[in-house]
Amino acid sequence: MTWEATTPTLVFMIMTTALATILICTTPPAGFKALFNGVDLSGWQGIVDDPIKRQAMPAEELARRQAAADISMRQHWSAKDGILHFDGKGESLCTTEDFGSVDLWCDWRIEKGGDSGIYLRGAPQVQIWDDASGSGGLFNNKIGAATPLERADLPVGEWNRFHIIVRLDRVTVWLNDRLVVDDVPLENYWDRALPLFASGAIELQSHGTPLGFKDIFVRRLGQAQSGESAASLKEQERDERMEWFRGARFGMFIHWGLYSVAAGEWQGSQVGGAGEWIMLSGQIQPADYSTLLSKFNPVRFDADEWVRLAKCAGQQYIVITSKHHDGFCLWDTKETQWSVMHTPFARDILKELAAACARQGMRLCFYHSIMDWTHPDYLPRREWDARPVGDASMERYSRHMKAQLSELLGGGYGDIGIAWFDGEWEGTWTHELGLDLAAHVRSVAPNIIINNRVDKGRSGMQGLDATGEWAGDYGTPEQEVPASGIPGIDWETCMTMNGTWGYKTSDTNWKNAPALIQGLADIASKGGNFLLNVGPQGDGLIPRASVDRLMEIGRWMETNGESIHGTSASPLGQLEFGRCTSKELPQGNTRLYLHIFDWPTDSNHQLILPSLRNEVIGARLLGETAFAVKVARTDDCHGWTFSLPEQAPDDVDSVLMVDIAGTPATDSVSAGAPTG
Repeated sequence: MTWEATTPTLVFMIMTTALATILICTTPPAGFKALFNGVDLSGWQGIVDDPIKRQAMPAEELARRQAAADISMRQHWSAKDGILHFDGKGESLCTTEDFGSVDLWCDWRIEKGGDSGIYLRGAPQVQIWDDASGSGGLFNNKIGAATPLERADLPVGEWNRFHIIVRLDRVTVWLNDRLVVDDVPLENYWDRALPLFASGAIELQSHGTPLGFKDIFVRRLGQAQSGESAASLKEQERDERMEWFRGARFGMFIHWGLYSVAAGEWQGSQVGGAGEWIMLSGQIQPADYSTLLSKFNPVRFDADEWVRLAKCAGQQYIVITSKHHDGFCLWDTKETQWSVMHTPFARDILKELAAACARQGMRLCFYHSIMDWTHPDYLPRREWDARPVGDASMERYSRHMKAQLSELLGGGYGDIGIAWFDGEWEGTWTHELGLDLAAHVRSVAPNIIINNRVDKGRSGMQGLDATGEWAGDYGTPEQEVPASGIPGIDWETCMTMNGTWGYKTSDTNWKNAPALIQGLADIASKGGNFLLNVGPQGDGLIPRASVDRLMEIGRWMETNGESIHGTSASPLGQLEFGRCTSKELPQGNTRLYLHIFDWPTDSNHQLILPSLRNEVIGARLLGETAFAVKVARTDDCHGWTFSLPEQAPDDVDSVLMVDIAGTPATDSVSAGAPTG
C-alpha cells in the first residue's frame, strides 16, 4: 500500500489532557467485600474498652456496655450519600467481625489539621493527619520505629486512599498509591510484653475531628500454618493468583495499533525493522505520525471472531496491546485524545474484546508500554525528535500511566488477568519507579498477575535477571526458549509467527505449524507458558497465514490438549524421542505425557524409558482408541518399554499417556526440565 502524509487534522501537542487523581465510589474488587454498605451502620458497633479488658469482662457486663456504646456511637456516626460521617464529638467505632491477616482499602477525608487513625487488631494505628505531621505512618510503635510518615498530598476536602496489607504481625501501607510503610512489625499496644492479637476488629478512630470514610473493602488473606512467616503467607497469596496461569500454558498475544495501517511502509517506501517499530525505524516526527489517526478504521474487526480463533487454537488467555511504544490507546481513555476514539472507527476496542471474552470464557490481559515516543512528558527523546523537551517530567508521566492503568484495571473492562509491561529498558525508568508502578497496579487490582518488565527485571531477550530482586510475578523470555526452563520461577516465552509483532506486509518468513506445536510441547515440558503472537491487519482481520497456523495447532490440541493444559514440567531427564509433561493424580500417583517427536523405527516400534523405577499402572495413545499399548520392563529392570503401532497417530507430536504409581523416581532425575 502507498499513501502520503498530509497535514494533521489533530494537533499532536494537545493529545494529553490534565491529570488528576480522582477517587470515586466503586464496588468491591473481585475477592473483596464491603465493610461499609454506604446506607447504614450495619456491621459496625461502638468500642468497649481495650481488647484485654473486654476479654476479662463477664458476658452480662460486656453485653450491657456494648449496648450503651452502640447508642453513643450512632449519635455521632451516620451514613449518607455513600459516606460514613463522623461529627467529631463521640467515640470510635469498629467492625462487628474480627479479622486476622487482611488486605484492606479505605478512602478518607479530613479537615485541615485533623487527627484520626485506623486500628488493626488492637495494634498501632495507621495514622490519619492532614498537616505537617504527615499521614500514613504507624503510630504508637515503641519497639520498632515505623518511618517514613507521608503527608496527605491532596487538597483538604478531597479523598485520600489507604491500601493496607497485614500479614501475621507485619504491615505494609500505601497512601494514594505511594508506598509509605514497608513490611513493618506491629506490636501489641495494650501490653507490649504480649504478641500481637491473632485477630481483632478494624477500628476507625475518633480523635475529636470531623471526617468521612467510604469504599472500605476487605479481603481475608490465607492464614499461615504454625511456624510459618509473613513471607510464607505472601508466597501463598502469589501461588493463589498464579494458579490459573500455571494451568493455562498457552495464550494469544495481539499487537495492534496505528502501525497496522502503515504495515511497514511510509510514504511509498518500505521501512526496516518490525512493523510496530515503524515510527522509530523511519524516524517519523510525532506530528507526521499522527496522520495515521484519520486512516485507522478497522471495519472488519470482530472481537468475537478473534476470541473464537484463540479458543479453537486451544489458547486460554489473550494479551492485547492497550498501548504500544507509540502511545496510541485502543480504549476510551480520558487521559489523552491520542486514542481510538479520535479515529474514524471511534469504538472502544478493548471494551468490545472484554465483552467477547466474557461471553466465551476467555481470560483477557493487557500489555501496556512504559516507553512512549509521543507523550510530551516521556524521556528520553529520540535524537531526531524535533519537539522541544521543555519542562517534560517523568514524574508527571508516571502519574499519567497510573491514571490510565486505573481506567483499564479498575473494573470497567472486567477482571483482567495480567498487567503485561514492556519498554522498561531505558535509563529514565528505574527500579524505584517500577516498584511504585507495581504497587499502584496491585492497589487497583489486588489479584492481578504482573510480569517482570514493570521493573528492571530482565537481561536482554532472556527475559529474566535472576540475580537481582525485581517486582512482578514471572519472567518473560522473548523469541527464545530457555534450554532448561527457569527452575523455581514462573515464566512465559513470547514469540512471533514470523519476524515482526505488528502487521507488516513484506514479512513473509513464517514459522510452520509443526515447529510451533513442538515448541508448545517443549515450553510446557520445561514448566513455562507459550504466548504466541498475531498482528492483525489495519482493517481488523488477522492475517490468513496466522489463522491457518492457529487452526492447525487447534486440530492437534483438540486431541492432545490435556497434555498441555494443567501440566507441570517434566520430572524426567533429557529424552531422545521428544518431551514430557506431567500431572499429579489422586492417591499420590502421576500421569506422564510423553510427546514423541521421533517415532520409533525399529522393527518392534518400541519406545524405551530407560530409567523409570515406578510401576506403570496404564498406558495409551491420545486419540488412538483401537490400539492397545503393550508395556514391559526393560531387560535390566531399570526402565520400561512401550510397544507402539507402526504408524504414528500424529506426524508432528504423538502423545503417549503413561500413569505410574507414586511420584516419578529415576536413576538420574534432572532439575525438572529437559534440555535442548
